[in-house]
Amino acid sequence: MQIEIYNNINDLEPVSSSWNHLVEKQAKEIDGPGPTSTFDCVRLLCETHLPDSSLNILVAREDGNIRGIMPLYNGMTPFSLGERQELATVPGLYPVRVGLIAEPGYETKFATELLGTLRDIDARWDVLLLNAVSGSTSDKALQDAVDRLSMEPYPVDSAASPYMQLPESSQHYRDSMSSKLAKNIRWCARRLDKIGDLTMETVTDSGQVEGFLSDLTLVEKSSWKEDSLTSLTTNPRQMEFHEKLAPVAARNKWLRSYVLRVGEKAVAYQFGLLFSGTYYLLKTSYANDLGKFSPGSVLTHRIIEDLCDAEDKVNLFDFMGKCEQYKMRWTSDTYTRQVYAIHNLTWRGHLHKFRGKLSASLRRTTKPAGA
Repeated sequence: MQIEIYNNINDLEPVSSSWNHLVEKQAKEIDGPGPTSTFDCVRLLCETHLPDSSLNILVAREDGNIRGIMPLYNGMTPFSLGERQELATVPGLYPVRVGLIAEPGYETKFATELLGTLRDIDARWDVLLLNAVSGSTSDKALQDAVDRLSMEPYPVDSAASPYMQLPESSQHYRDSMSSKLAKNIRWCARRLDKIGDLTMETVTDSGQVEGFLSDLTLVEKSSWKEDSLTSLTTNPRQMEFHEKLAPVAARNKWLRSYVLRVGEKAVAYQFGLLFSGTYYLLKTSYANDLGKFSPGSVLTHRIIEDLCDAEDKVNLFDFMGKCEQYKMRWTSDTYTRQVYAIHNLTWRGHLHKFRGKLSASLRRTTKPAGA
């Protein structure tokens, strides 16, 4: 297996289809990487989040075929004795499932060659940050690789995200709902419908993108997130990424977004992608003045019904992000996203490794009895 290193994402456009195909193969399961690992999303993340960062995109080839890809960026992190140079995955900038982008069956070999190449040829980094879903094929491959190379990674961050296994049909879904939730959704929908005709628009085509982004902006500005400065409209970098992603996703037939309207007014939206049989909820919000009628929940209910009856089978609904209350009312299933640190043989790397071990030891010794 031969490893090539590229510093410009655009140099890989000729193999973008092969790159995306690798991700599609792995994304069929809930522990595989998601659409932000595709060439198109990685390029957009580089444009909007990393305009001044240097890239190291490692491509593994064998027998004339691409077996694995790892897009990394360089970053400097301040610490008490100066700055530490880190390598981190570009897809890890977005809170979605991330892992090795590798041909199934080649994960361990690719991870071993990847880490060996970085260790042997690049002494400019101190800490390498890699992402994987706990217990996934990527996770196991990384563990096997570091064991083979006598490296010692340790987890620096983890977060659970909710997902839902979609029933066979909308009728099966409605039959499985708790009576309390079903009753609440019906009540809210009736109240909204009394204000104005309650309708849902499905957004999939390029011709719908401009109108959808206009609705998204109006809803974000009227949501509670605006005052708390967590809306897309108060975060220019995030807004730019999603504005650029929508037309790209439409061209690739990934876009699956929704708008809930009361009369002509957009009162809730979901920016979603349908990728390799999974619906990914990237962003959502609702108009705060109608919050007592839960337009966001009414929209989620209708989306689940739509996905259950979709012509192309949709297996999973990935709510992404944190396990917030409004997501957990639909499911109790979760997966865990892990971030691992691997240290280089530099003095900063050794120092970071020592501090990480010390912190882990202190957490164990201060753990409350019976916890």
